[in-house]
Amino acid sequence: KSRVANSWNTRTGSAALSTVTALCRRIFRVRAAAAADSRVEYHGWVSAAAKDTLFAELDALVVPSQWQDPAPLVVNEARSRGLTVIGTTAGGIPELIAPGSESLLVPPGDADVLASTLEKFASNPEHYGSHPEAVPSDWRAHLGAIERAYADAIASAGTARERSERGGR
Repeated sequence: KSRVANSWNTRTGSAALSTVTALCRRIFRVRAAAAADSRVEYHGWVSAAAKDTLFAELDALVVPSQWQDPAPLVVNEARSRGLTVIGTTAGGIPELIAPGSESLLVPPGDADVLASTLEKFASNPEHYGSHPEAVPSDWRAHLGAIERAYADAIASAGTARERSERGGR
């Protein structure tokens, strides 16, 4: 047993190290490409103290995630500031972006579609940031919206049940 566990751990460790190494190489390539293009600023990790300043300077936040993260915090942070998010269809990103920005979603890993989406946004940024729904409500309004959604769902379920009891009419 011990030999199998050690062997498995070694392989897992090697795979994890290989994944981290590949990710680091990709980050270095992205940083190099950003440095070569004056239109792009690569910020990498941003401290909490610098985050508000950075978000205030952005025209849009690009989240080219390839992982199935159900709720990327950075998307919620951008939404809370009314910032347009250009992201992938991976994980929970589609559910978190502002209404009206669905056309800014791209397939994970498709650099060509991402590039054309960035160009589309750059040509008309006002179109994506002008929706009143882009900025979430305050907490009280948010809870009210959730209560209304549940009330609608309950009413719909009741209506469906009543139709069923009447013979489908």
